[in-house]
Amino acid sequence: MKNRLSRAVTATLLYLCALTALSGCVELTMHPATREWKKQQEEQMRQIAKEQQSQPEQDRQKPLSTPYQSEWEKKEKEQKAKLQADIQAGKPVPVKFALQGSYNGSVCNGKINVEIQITEQAKNEETPLKIDKVYGWFRSFDQQGKRLEIFLRGEYSQIGAFLSLYSAKPITLKEIAEIEYGRGLLFGKENGQRAFEALKNNKEYVTQFEKTYGVPAIPKDDLSPVPTVTLNIDIARDSKGQGWVGSFESDAYKECNEIEMISKSGTTTAELPPVTGQLAWGRAFHRTHNYDMRTYYSARTPTARIYWLRISEREGNLDAPYHIATLYEDLGKTDAQNYQHAFQYYSAQAEGLNDVRIQEKLARLYENGLGTQKNLEKAQQLYRLAGETRKKALHVCTSSPIKNFADAVMKRSQQSAKGAELLLGMTTDIRVNATNLRLIAIEPEDVVSMDKPFACNFFSKRIDPKVDAELVPDGRYIEGPYGDIRWEDNTLDKVGKTAIAGFMQEMAKAVPVITRFGIIPYGGVRYQIVYDSSTRMTVELN
Repeated sequence: MKNRLSRAVTATLLYLCALTALSGCVELTMHPATREWKKQQEEQMRQIAKEQQSQPEQDRQKPLSTPYQSEWEKKEKEQKAKLQADIQAGKPVPVKFALQGSYNGSVCNGKINVEIQITEQAKNEETPLKIDKVYGWFRSFDQQGKRLEIFLRGEYSQIGAFLSLYSAKPITLKEIAEIEYGRGLLFGKENGQRAFEALKNNKEYVTQFEKTYGVPAIPKDDLSPVPTVTLNIDIARDSKGQGWVGSFESDAYKECNEIEMISKSGTTTAELPPVTGQLAWGRAFHRTHNYDMRTYYSARTPTARIYWLRISEREGNLDAPYHIATLYEDLGKTDAQNYQHAFQYYSAQAEGLNDVRIQEKLARLYENGLGTQKNLEKAQQLYRLAGETRKKALHVCTSSPIKNFADAVMKRSQQSAKGAELLLGMTTDIRVNATNLRLIAIEPEDVVSMDKPFACNFFSKRIDPKVDAELVPDGRYIEGPYGDIRWEDNTLDKVGKTAIAGFMQEMAKAVPVITRFGIIPYGGVRYQIVYDSSTRMTVELN
């Protein structure tokens, strides 16, 4: 009952957003904690701006700062001092805090030495606390002996202790002023420029900036040079606390895909569990978000994802080879040699697995001669095998027990929708009657094999939907504060809502209603059909 009520309320909010086109609708659907946090931040920033305006002109040039920032910076200094003492004493320290410093490494199977320096590590205010921003430099010679010095940006993730670094334009003092401290975002463009001018005129701050990041605080024309070499590094901490190892790719290094690094100062970190197949799988695919702030914890590039999937494959993950093959196939669009790797992976799996995905992928390579010689007969054979499995899945979806279950669920959903339509009419004066449905198609989806879960999609069409604004009155009586009353014309509101109602009616006719059911095989002819956590049934087919 709670779930149905929640869905009805959510549907009503979305209807209201579509009908009224108010920017405030975003606030309606925002998580309460996020909405409260935004209010507190805005109020704090307004107060700081007000205090700044009341100060003398010379004091206004000082960088804007909040009490929270000052307290955080104080704690950070104390923490760094303690860590330095531990490092000098040779004690292991947490990976997150041992990250800054210089590292010696090697690529191309140890043939080329490289140096990576992490110059700065900062808490990322735009994402959850488990992600830090990282800045640094990559220094080495390429395979032709040319000296490379590349500025790096990246993120350190405390989930699994993974570090991502990539070539980028060097950071500027203006970026620090407007983005890192949120001047431009929270105070507007004018105050963002004022914060930049304050930092630019602070010689001590400029000196510290140039020492930390290794670039001029105010480059010519305020533009940083675009890196001429692309570089992507995705590494994980060594489980023994000795260094880092992971994926390496660059257009300056051909056939080099792995890097190893150790601290130049000999700093060691606390021992951590090794990178398991599960952690590696998560690095290749895991996605998460925090309220309205979406953050990606996975590797940035296909090559890096292949690296972690291979570790997962070695740990016994049976799904990893398929995903490695799909990544190689995607990379084949820019380098045809990768099609051969994709073909090898698909072929190895096709022999032992009756997998629709692999059969269709392999058939496509045979059909187009990608990674192998063109073989239309082999392609047709694989397409037929995949088609037979899909037909079996469709037979399950259209069986009487599953159709009866789906019919009962959809009727209950229609009753809930009628309640939402009634509430919509009471709230907006737009009357909706669009819950009379007719089943028009059934289609299996996500079919891998008959031994693995898949889905049945039931497509319905609305029968003669009616949406109108006839409930909107031609005029309204308005009472004044002293008992006076007057009548006001309501034509403009009625015209607007009539147009919206017409649009909604056309959309209701054109867009089908899709109801999705999960199917879990239990062996033989037994299946469980699942609609949600509380609506499921086990059936046995003839």
